[in-house]
Amino acid sequence: MAIADMDYQATFGIAGRLKVPLQEIKRKDIAAWSRHHPNGLVVTKVKNAAAIPEAAQAFRYRGRWLVLREARRTYQISR
Repeated sequence: MAIADMDYQATFGIAGRLKVPLQEIKRKDIAAWSRHHPNGLVVTKVKNAAAIPEAAQAFRYRGRWLVLREARRTYQISR
């Protein structure tokens, strides 16, 4: 699982009971990371609900939306 362009600080480590820390990547690297981890998940954030891609899960978090997508669906998406 990767998290893109966020000040992460292990926010989800305890609440999500993650066994492996999230990989922190830059938004520009999402497609490359996704190609190498097609079964992975990518977490990004957007300001507006209209920017949430189809087939993604989104959750309100600190005035923005956290978007959880399957890596294999992110190859061509860049925002």
